[in-house]
Amino acid sequence: MVAQIEPDDVDFNTYRIEVTSFMKSLGLKGKGGYTILKEVAESLIQKTFKRLDPKGSFELIGYISYAKYVVGQSYMELSFDPRLKPYLLNLKEAFTQYDIRYILTLRSINTVRLYELLKSNEFQRKVDYSFDELKEKLNLIDKYPRFADFKLYVLEPARKELKKQTDISFDYAPIKSGKSVIGVSFTIYSHKNAGDESLEPFLPAAPLDIPKLIIVPTVTPEMVHLFQQIEPHLTPDDIGDFVNELNTSQNRILDTLLYAINERRKGVLIKSIFAYVKAGLKSNLGKGLHAETLRKEQQKAAQKRKQADNREINRWRTVEFPDYLEQYYTQIGQQADSVVKHQYFSYVNQQIKANPQLKAVYYREDGAVIKEMFQVTLGKALSKEQGEDEDQIFISFCQEKKGENIKREGDLWIRADVKEEVPEIQYAQIIDEAKVDPF
Repeated sequence: MVAQIEPDDVDFNTYRIEVTSFMKSLGLKGKGGYTILKEVAESLIQKTFKRLDPKGSFELIGYISYAKYVVGQSYMELSFDPRLKPYLLNLKEAFTQYDIRYILTLRSINTVRLYELLKSNEFQRKVDYSFDELKEKLNLIDKYPRFADFKLYVLEPARKELKKQTDISFDYAPIKSGKSVIGVSFTIYSHKNAGDESLEPFLPAAPLDIPKLIIVPTVTPEMVHLFQQIEPHLTPDDIGDFVNELNTSQNRILDTLLYAINERRKGVLIKSIFAYVKAGLKSNLGKGLHAETLRKEQQKAAQKRKQADNREINRWRTVEFPDYLEQYYTQIGQQADSVVKHQYFSYVNQQIKANPQLKAVYYREDGAVIKEMFQVTLGKALSKEQGEDEDQIFISFCQEKKGENIKREGDLWIRADVKEEVPEIQYAQIIDEAKVDPF
């Protein structure tokens, strides 16, 4: 099943394992294939990954969540648990070929991810990552803020398990700036090149003849909609029957359909969408187009969200922040040492002598001191002296008064801890753009 995942897949499919192919892969003859396959499926459903965090909480995620066998048929259908999506999908940027027998023996999702990462850099032998970059690549960006915890729960278990179970091993060293760990430097060892005979017993013998997997794509309303844009008379049942014979992923079918829509926009005549899709799949027409479309939709949604954030946050800064800022500076000025206050008072009076117009800012008409103005301007001066700027104070204001973590991104103020959601592709919009009918 793992071997059938495409690098740009964004969703799992349902997979069929043919009993005859399964028996052949095990070198078995005769009857009993169903019984063996049934035992394997039951075992896989019970097999889980376990991931711990520093507080002792843990997750148990099953390899597969669904298995079906119908008496009289010669295959079994299996599906991955959807919670494995972050770990097995969207790997286009760092897709690496490796023997799947290795990852099937690994017990931790973190170890699987680290194996994939190091395997993709095996040829370099050495690779460095910043701490944040490494956690992002392992899908742990919100976990293990302390390197000591990351080392205990991720690096050390992975180092031991990879050395024992796979074709690579590694050493690592923290990269420090002062006392803080800012990155990790990895040294990667290939067991085949290391010359360590003690590792040979852990390596699988001959490559496994992996059973043939038949992919059963999910027929979605969006897919039906796209087919019917080319041939409106097609029914969902017609489309379902056709799709179920293709033995390819849902994403590849959507790739080809989107490519067909683009071609139709250019005036290309498509007499049979079924024939077009079959031919397109063989020649890899539009490969990756669905994932690229989804990526663009995600970028649009993210930019729209950021612009909305910026409008709201700037409203806070314009309407609510000035009073907070004045109170903030006033408090600093009030808490200043008496010697500092006297020095500042003398400094202001010197400035007034040089520029008499300033007197109206710090003194009333009757000559009384405007105490609040002295306090707020002294607080502002001391804050600046400490290296603070208004942006830093505004970030603190948002945390304290709004309960929001914000940050600057270019010219925009945005929420810092919002995870981008994957939006649905607006197929109707894509179709509307291609409404010019060439027929």
